[in-house]
Amino acid sequence: MEKVNKLEKFIEKMGLYDIWIVFFPGVIFLILLKTLYNFMLSLPLLISKDTIVTEQVFIFCKAKVYIPDTIYEFLVLSLCSYLAGLVLHEISGLIKNRVIYRNGKPTDYLLDSEGKVFSEQEIQKLMPMYTYLYGAPITLTQKGMLKKESNFIFHRINIELQKKKIASQYVKLNIAYNTCGTLEVAIMLVLFIAALFEVEFIALKNLVYLRPVIFLDIFMVICIYFLSHRSKKLYVYWVRNMVFAYQDLYLNNEQNAED
Repeated sequence: MEKVNKLEKFIEKMGLYDIWIVFFPGVIFLILLKTLYNFMLSLPLLISKDTIVTEQVFIFCKAKVYIPDTIYEFLVLSLCSYLAGLVLHEISGLIKNRVIYRNGKPTDYLLDSEGKVFSEQEIQKLMPMYTYLYGAPITLTQKGMLKKESNFIFHRINIELQKKKIASQYVKLNIAYNTCGTLEVAIMLVLFIAALFEVEFIALKNLVYLRPVIFLDIFMVICIYFLSHRSKKLYVYWVRNMVFAYQDLYLNNEQNAED
């Protein structure tokens, strides 16, 4: 019975990951892509040389958001969304590892205040717990070892919280951080495709269509910045919450041992 419950919880957790990190960004990406495509094709009908500048800038408000009309379209959208989401998530992972966190992820900075995950005072306060988890004295002067030690300590924290069934309380933070990262990639790709249309407008000297598209580009850039900032913030917040959750267990164990 216990094994069945564990399996159900595992499937439930995987379901949350699949829905929010893969399927949801995939849906957003395909809807944005189809809407952008239809909008670009309809520009000659929406705008002309006589259209005033203000209307040109906000002409994208007339764009019709793509919605599947039939069950068949809905099923195709669902399947393609999941596949697109998988690709987007993989691209997001590559960007995080090779660009955003090339110098280290928040989990690499449990022992180093330069990572701005924990302050120097917080690290000193947490050091007895870190030493206990690491199983040996930590030499803070060896910068090259700090990331490896931090990763090992966080891995131990994660395992211990899972054993106590506490880690699941913070899964939503992890999902939110990953969802923001995948959505960021989705909008980046839509922005890139919009840029291809703009290049064609310039080549064909249809400059009258550039104003609404450039304004749309600015809006997407703002969205990308917001999602990127939010993703980083949620990642740090998740790491801090995990560490402090284990600290409560550690302090309780220390107090029980003294008693």
